[in-house]
Amino acid sequence: MMKTKISFAVLGVFLVVGLYAQTDFVCYSGTGKVTMKTGEVLEGKVEYCLSYPGKVYLTQVGATKDTKYKCDEVKEFNIDDKQYVSISCKGGAVSVGSDKQFARLLSPVDYKIKLYISETQPSVVTDNNYSKTISYYCQLPGETEAAYALSDMKFTPFKKMAKYIADCPSIATKIESKAEGYTVPMITTDEARKEIFMKIADEYQNCQ
Repeated sequence: MMKTKISFAVLGVFLVVGLYAQTDFVCYSGTGKVTMKTGEVLEGKVEYCLSYPGKVYLTQVGATKDTKYKCDEVKEFNIDDKQYVSISCKGGAVSVGSDKQFARLLSPVDYKIKLYISETQPSVVTDNNYSKTISYYCQLPGETEAAYALSDMKFTPFKKMAKYIADCPSIATKIESKAEGYTVPMITTDEARKEIFMKIADEYQNCQ
């Protein structure tokens, strides 16, 4: 009886450790649809894991097995209210072997200036390091193929942004004059950059 109790105790420890390890990998799943580059729209349960950022999995309605799709096959997909786009991301900390990757849209889909977040985790973990890498990207008005890291030289110094939105002088002037809230310090965090870019994206969308 004592051996049985010890066995169950040990098994319990392994189960707890196993469950803990699984939760350290971040995967998003839910009802959604995958829009292919061909225009075909597939619906069902969609799953996207940060440890495999160039792939998305779909279990179509009525199917029992999921299908894997790569980012060069997919135009976009959504999981509940999360919208992901396959796009070339230039610069930034995230690298998946190619600049083409899935990035989650942070700004409204109809915005002229779009902001994205790209997240990854290592697929093979050593020393319990499940660290998540995050980069933010901006897609400028009229550009459809690529988005650039907020820290990229495209936006450094930040007054370069004024020429990209020159058709809205009220904001461009504030950027050129380094008005409070319209300038990005050389040394700052991506979170701080994101707030400024988002503010400009909001105002630019409503520019008269």
